[in-house]
Amino acid sequence: MVRTWLESYFCYLLAAAFRAKYAALVPSPSTEGARPKCIAGMSRMTPLQQGVLIVTQCFSRACLRALVACAASASLSNAQSSPAAPPAESSSGTRVAVIDIAKVFEAHPGFKQSMDKLKQDVQAVENQMRQRRQQLESIRERMKQFETGSPEYKDLESQYLKIQADGQIEATQKKKEFIEREASVYYTVYKEIEAEVSTFARVNRISMVVRFNSSEIDPKDQQSILEGVNRPLVFSAGNINITEFIKEQISRSYAKSSANATAAGNRPAQTR
Repeated sequence: MVRTWLESYFCYLLAAAFRAKYAALVPSPSTEGARPKCIAGMSRMTPLQQGVLIVTQCFSRACLRALVACAASASLSNAQSSPAAPPAESSSGTRVAVIDIAKVFEAHPGFKQSMDKLKQDVQAVENQMRQRRQQLESIRERMKQFETGSPEYKDLESQYLKIQADGQIEATQKKKEFIEREASVYYTVYKEIEAEVSTFARVNRISMVVRFNSSEIDPKDQQSILEGVNRPLVFSAGNINITEFIKEQISRSYAKSSANATAAGNRPAQTR
């Protein structure tokens, strides 16, 4: 279609050139003395030379116009047929990424180990508390065998109150210890995740990483619905979610650390 249009346009220009040639050979009286130098110079040429010159000039202009029209048509065709390319990213970094911190915590090897150890210690303390309650129940049953105010009753009562008070103090101390340990685990793991995210963002020129929740909302759970409605992030494209990248990087780091620790433990001791 473009070729047919160019051929028609060229024929039109060629016809216009020949009309201009014959018009130039018969100048009007009113403009005879005011002709430009280029036209005046043409008067000294033969009609054949004038025709060749005019055709050559018009042909050059026609080729130039045809090339411009062809380039514009090709650009328009490409713009209509191909999708627009995404804008180029700035070298200083303008991208925004999202990460599901909860999923990274769940997959973090150090977090699992620390929390499992904490759960074991909590279970051990609960077993001790259970034994203490059984001991208190045994003392209470023995107190029923004596009259209130008797020396035996008072002795058992003193034991009961002491065991009970010691148990309450120990339970309070252990509860505080476990809360502090749990907070320390979360803080340590979060700082490790933060370091990995910072490294990944600098390497990939990401200027901001936003926390979000990727879990689906349960339409049958009121709490899940309320949490989903109050999420600060409404939508994010899948290609800006770096959760899996951070999980894999942390897993590789811990695997490498474990391998180095194993190799150091199996290394024979050097003798002096």
